Amino acid sequence: CPNKDVCALLSRAGSVWLQRAGSGDTWQSLVQLTVPPAAAATEQRHVTSLCWRPDGACIACGLSDGYLSIFDAEEGACIF
Repeated sequence: CPNKDVCALLSRAGSVWLQRAGSGDTWQSLVQLTVPPAAAATEQRHVTSLCWRPDGACIACGLSDGYLSIFDAEEGACIF
């Protein structure tokens, strides 16, 4: 995040985790972002890109099917 001590991590399984840097080598898990399911049950979507809003309040996730999801960085709620 541009102005906070928060990092977005993308797993191989497609999960996005927000974590805060702690003291030393420790990290605090804040929230896992859950990407909304694809419209068709046969499709799988995964995150292909991430972008923070400059103030760090939201994070946008670009998806493999061309859609975009925007999440509240503190609560993890999908807001768009």
